[in-house]
Amino acid sequence: MRLKPAAALLMTVILFFTGTMSVFAVQFTDINDAPWAITHIERMAEKGIISGSIHPTTGQRVYLPNNPVTKVESVVMLYSLLQKTGQLTSATDYSSKYQTMLNTAKIPDWAQKQVGYALENAIITTGDLSTFMREGSPDPLQNPASREEVAVFFGRTLDKNRQAAGAAISLNFLDTEAISSAALPYVNLLVQKRIISGDNENRFNPRATITRAEMAALSNKSYDVLEGSDEIIIELKPVDPAPQPETGRQSRIRTGEIQLVNLDTGIIVVDYDDDDERDILEVTGSTIIRINSLPHELMNLRQGQKAEFTFDDQNELIRIDINPRRAYYYGKVVQIVDLLDYYAVIFESLTDSAERKSFKVDSRTIILVDGSARTLSSLQTGDQVRVEYDGQTALTIEKGTFDVQTQQVDGILESAVNFQRLPYTIQVKTTGSQIREYAIDDSVVVRIGGSRGYLEELNKGDVVTLQIDGEKDGRITRIEALGLESVRKVEGTIESMTISRNIEIRFVDKNRAESTYIVAETARVYEDNQRIELRDLRLPAEATLYFEGNLVTEIEASPAFGTQVVQGRIVRVRDTINMIIVRHMTASGAYQETPVYAADSTLIIDRSGREIRLRDLATNQEVFATGIYDGNEFTADRILVIQD
Repeated sequence: MRLKPAAALLMTVILFFTGTMSVFAVQFTDINDAPWAITHIERMAEKGIISGSIHPTTGQRVYLPNNPVTKVESVVMLYSLLQKTGQLTSATDYSSKYQTMLNTAKIPDWAQKQVGYALENAIITTGDLSTFMREGSPDPLQNPASREEVAVFFGRTLDKNRQAAGAAISLNFLDTEAISSAALPYVNLLVQKRIISGDNENRFNPRATITRAEMAALSNKSYDVLEGSDEIIIELKPVDPAPQPETGRQSRIRTGEIQLVNLDTGIIVVDYDDDDERDILEVTGSTIIRINSLPHELMNLRQGQKAEFTFDDQNELIRIDINPRRAYYYGKVVQIVDLLDYYAVIFESLTDSAERKSFKVDSRTIILVDGSARTLSSLQTGDQVRVEYDGQTALTIEKGTFDVQTQQVDGILESAVNFQRLPYTIQVKTTGSQIREYAIDDSVVVRIGGSRGYLEELNKGDVVTLQIDGEKDGRITRIEALGLESVRKVEGTIESMTISRNIEIRFVDKNRAESTYIVAETARVYEDNQRIELRDLRLPAEATLYFEGNLVTEIEASPAFGTQVVQGRIVRVRDTINMIIVRHMTASGAYQETPVYAADSTLIIDRSGREIRLRDLATNQEVFATGIYDGNEFTADRILVIQD
């Protein structure tokens, strides 16, 4: 499927960024998710620079403060800021002047006017432009913007007299060395103008993606600076581009085993399971790689891994799945909502008409009708579908007629059985913290801890698997429960945490055995004997895990400062300060760049086993570093080169 028609995208972006609607008091329902930014968000909404969007399920206006901002979106928002403060240098639409360049860079039609303005006024360079988009199928995808990149765009805009480059740098961030030399003058300028500052640990985090909340704060503070300048030009009216035609998408899947991975060329060799064929595949920047349904990069592929390989109708490799976790939902299409950069499709359960669920549908979602790949427009209200999903993202939507007699629901009991009226009912917390009430059939079978049980023995907090029968009006016909007495515990180290459809932690026990556990949404978490939220847990952490069934229901932890490991690729060598910057995977499954310092005693070994110096290291080498993390800095005691 495609991303969306250009006209629809333009309308969404105008609504979200340019505020061409009349100014009114916008009430967002989700900005408490970023309480520090509420003032900034509300003021920018009042000024007409942002207006948010409508939530597809609740119908309420939301801002999505913690969502990332793309480079294209940041330029569009900056243009809107200049409009509202009267600081546009010209009313000319420069998109025709830079048409070839914009088309080559695959800039969407709805943003070409704003990006053209940014090129004409040296807010962005042609080098910047080349990084805005990446290959996608069938349409290009937008790249997220980092804090450093947006600081450069805003800095160039505010540096009207071109004096930033000659100013003395007076930054005191703990990670100032991680800021690129090209960005330093503009970060310094924004700090001097009190537009940006560090986090609670006085770090700028230059490579971290910038969120909508941070963007609102940056815009609000920049607004005050721009408002104090003389007005330059009046606002311009947006021009609607012509809609683009839909295109279809087809795919096929083969399973096999990886025999060879070449990190330099992106080539992998695969032996397929269905015959004796050996194939050579190219992994491109647009190829999606998932291991245990989590995002990974080429460097994480290894010889001997079994995988599913998905190809498009041009026989290009579009996806690699290793140990995929399949989850299906059967429902009827209720509504298709057009959002920024993707769609939200709302479904009604085939077994329970009161249950509704929404999934994100983007360019990677495969739509199947009668076994053939189609576009999203082939789905209509009332169509029966089977959705294969990962978290909130639909991987495949298959249209058809499904005879779903039973449904399985996993969850945690929110209450004991309500015996006050017939039919008896019970409340269950399911995925996404949804609390559902189900009626219990008279002939229900109850199993507790693998043995015969009774309804009155069920208690709040029990982990349950319910069987819902569609032929019996969606009533529960079987309950498998694990009671509170089924508690066990393990000790070790929490290495990382991933929050997707489930909350998962990667855990290494005292015997160095590695496991992945699912954490219950109601889990109690303690750090140094203080109750905290799970998302505030500092990793890595020494911990004792307590289980009820297969779910972690309590965590007792303390920060695991001491010997740690960083594995990834070198993106920068600063031998003058004995530091390299390594790009590696974080606990959230994203990638970040971490400074790794070398002391006089640090042992650095190349692939041949020869001892070398830090200045002998080079960018793009993959290294394995062990060392001491004190909560602020990582100092290596050993750095091994494992791939040139």
